[in-house]
Amino acid sequence: MEVSGMNSDLRAVQIQTTASAIAQFCMICLDTDCKLYPLSKYNLGEAYENLTGKSLQCIVNFLPEFCIECTQRLKSCSKFRDKSLRTYHLLSQLVEKNEP
Repeated sequence: MEVSGMNSDLRAVQIQTTASAIAQFCMICLDTDCKLYPLSKYNLGEAYENLTGKSLQCIVNFLPEFCIECTQRLKSCSKFRDKSLRTYHLLSQLVEKNEP
């Protein structure tokens, strides 16, 4: 029985390895015929999580990546979010200072 269990474990590892090698697509638009950037590039993982509320760190069957277009959109969205938060905090401080 132990040998059978080891064989199924080995098979699962082989399937995961094959999925890692095959699964090369953008996590947003599913494009496969393009240059892809990993989560670590430009803090894309954080930008994706801020936008969607979903973490891609838990996906272990393949390496999550983003195409050039989606990378640019994530970066723009992240900058817009940061700008909005900065302005919100500045306005909040102004209101606090001007309250009687």
